[in-house]
Order: sequence, then structure tokens, then C-alpha cells
Amino acid sequence: MDIFTIKAELTEGISGKTDEELDQLRRRIAHKVQNVTGLTPILELVDSGVLPRTEGKAKRVLDLRSGKI
Repeated sequence: MDIFTIKAELTEGISGKTDEELDQLRRRIAHKVQNVTGLTPILELVDSGVLPRTEGKAKRVLDLRSGKI
């Protein structure tokens, strides 16, 4: 079964929230993604600036399935 992970950066105003508030946010986002795609993602919330920036065309999808790299 394929699994997909979404990494979402928190904005500065959200990064100071409690663990419970962040968990609620994570569940809401995952639920909305599931409603649109029909798939349940693993959602990782990361601090602002953690995700690498690229110049030019951004690579936003990485296929990490065996033999797909």
C-alpha cells in the first residue's frame, strides 16, 4: 500500500501553539486532504524555514517507492 507524507511549515504565529493545538491542526489538514484525494496522508508540521528552498522550478513531489528513485 502506498503511503504519502506531507510536510507543512508553520508560520511564525502558529509555531508557538501547544502540542494539543498543533495536533488538532494536523488532524484538520489531514482530513481536508483525505476529503479531496481519498487518501490519508502522514502529515508532518515543521518549523518555518526548515524545508529547503530551491531556485528555479521547485520539486514538490518525491516518489520514494522502491525502484522509483
